[in-house]
Amino acid sequence: MQTKQTITLVAVVLLIAGVIVAKSMKQGGQQAAPVTAPDGAPADVSIPSAPPQQALSPNSDGEQLPSPTPIDEGQARPERLPKLLDLGSVGCVACKKMEPVLAELDKTLAGEVDIEFIDIYQDGAAADQYGIKLIPTQIFLDAEGEELHRQTGAHTTEEITSKMRELGMLDE
Repeated sequence: MQTKQTITLVAVVLLIAGVIVAKSMKQGGQQAAPVTAPDGAPADVSIPSAPPQQALSPNSDGEQLPSPTPIDEGQARPERLPKLLDLGSVGCVACKKMEPVLAELDKTLAGEVDIEFIDIYQDGAAADQYGIKLIPTQIFLDAEGEELHRQTGAHTTEEITSKMRELGMLDE
């Protein structure tokens, strides 16, 4: 009986978390890619498909650029982190295999590496920007945004973290 209550409690917590994430995504104007659990069942968490929209301001040439986030004088500047971009599609079988991997990486590497999924069918400009020919494609970027490595296909968490260590994105 206690196991049934525990399972019910976990299901309710996951449902509430899913509703909160979906609501925050809707308010932020973002689309969310569904994540599946390791057993292939749908999970109640999402990976944002695009970063939040920033306010735009013109530069000296009149081009619209993102406005920097204001920082108080006494506040430390946010540290830029290395990034793993996974470009794919929510309808792609290999991309779906990457969803739990990305969710695990996002959880275990929080504060060390930014993990981002971009659905190229929702953001075609990203596919052009990064020269995507096959999906899924993972692009490893240093803290300055310079590409260190790229690979295609579905990979395990261990393969990706090993590559990050090899590239110097993670502490040994």
